[in-house]
Amino acid sequence: MIKFNLGVLLAERNLNINKVHNDTGLSRITLSAISNNNGQGIQLDTINKLCQYLKITPGELFIYVPFDISFKFQYTDNITIEVVHNNNKYEYTFYYSIDQQKTSIKNHLKEFIGYGCNLDLLTDRFEYENEEKERNIIKNYLKQLPIQLYMIFESEIRRNLNKLLDERIEELSQLEEFANIDIENFHKFIEFSLDEIFGIEI
Repeated sequence: MIKFNLGVLLAERNLNINKVHNDTGLSRITLSAISNNNGQGIQLDTINKLCQYLKITPGELFIYVPFDISFKFQYTDNITIEVVHNNNKYEYTFYYSIDQQKTSIKNHLKEFIGYGCNLDLLTDRFEYENEEKERNIIKNYLKQLPIQLYMIFESEIRRNLNKLLDERIEELSQLEEFANIDIENFHKFIEFSLDEIFGIEI
C-alpha cells in the first residue's frame, strides 16, 4: 500500500495548502486531493515541484508498507477493517451505534459527550471463538504501520464516521420534536481512536 505523506509534511513545516499553492502555482484542488490521499493520476511534474519546494526526495513524499489495508462501512452499524497480504485476506469487524440523546453516555470503552449524539463502539461482541484471533491478526498489521500511515488510516475512518454523524444530525433536524433546537449547537465531532479498539500504544 502506498499513501501520500503530504499532510504530515505540511504540518511539520507549519504550512497550509494556500501557502503551497501561492508559492508553487499548483492547484489547490490537486494539493487537497494529495493531502487527503484522494489523488489519482498525479503528474510527475506535480511531484517534482512538491519535492523541490519541500526539499525532500520522492521517497519522502510517499509512505509504503508491503500489504494493503482498508476499511468499509457495512450495513448501518459496523465497520470492517481488511488486510490483504501475499494473496491472503484477513478481516475484523467492529460495531458501533450513534444514539440521538441529550445526555452523555459512558460505556465500557469510551465516553463521548454530545448534545445530540453518542458514539458507542461495541468491540466485545465476539460471537465466535475465532473473532478474537482475527482481531489480533489485524492488530499485528496495524502495529506494523509507520506512525504517519497509522494516523492517516485512523483519520480516514474518523472522517467517515463524522460524515455519518452529520447525516444523522441532519435527519434529526427534520423531526418535529427537534424543530426548536439550534442544530449548530449539536456536538458534531467524534473522537474515534483505533488505539482503544485494539489496545495499541503508538
